[in-house]
Amino acid sequence: MGLSPAGDHPQLLKWARDRVDSGPVKIAARSSRRDCRRSERGVAAVEMAIVFPVFVMFLFGILDFGINWQHRLQSTHAAREVSRAASVARMGEVTTCPVVGITSPHPLLHQAICLAQKKSGVDAADVRVKVLYMGPNGRQSTNLANTRNSVVVCIMVRARSATLLMTPFFSGRFYTDRSVTKTAKPSGGVPVPEGQETAFAGANWNFCQPDDPVGTES
Repeated sequence: MGLSPAGDHPQLLKWARDRVDSGPVKIAARSSRRDCRRSERGVAAVEMAIVFPVFVMFLFGILDFGINWQHRLQSTHAAREVSRAASVARMGEVTTCPVVGITSPHPLLHQAICLAQKKSGVDAADVRVKVLYMGPNGRQSTNLANTRNSVVVCIMVRARSATLLMTPFFSGRFYTDRSVTKTAKPSGGVPVPEGQETAFAGANWNFCQPDDPVGTES
């Protein structure tokens, strides 16, 4: 007795298909897909854990550098403003701001320091000011009343990290600016006296010198 072709037994074919769909092969395939999805989610979580802190550091770094660049520009503007005001001894500022390293400063010098702190746009504790006079030959002048002098105003601003994450980078860094303006007759008849605040630890006033630092002139 010969075997009949499988096509002659449709019920047998249907039973075989059902066995395959519900059997170990199908279950194993479904389990494999679930494992793949779990693995992909795990990889995505690990990638996020690695990339996210780097992204945050990059974002905060941009913010810190942007703020410090603004402070750098403001300190430059402040030096120019104070030197122009000091050239005619017309500050128009109060004398209530803190001064570091100068005991009982002259009111005009105190006003110059207050103006510098105001124009710098940062905390007063992060600003230092120096004022000196330079004669027509570029040496330090001993005659402050000489209208041929130029007043030199120097400003030192301490860099800071606004987000605190970049503190190791900005710690010990300073912005320095030097502005020179030709003097005119003082508005009150008295020029702004020379003087300098104490420089920050780790900084100095070496950048703030007459054009010719050797000798003096009257």
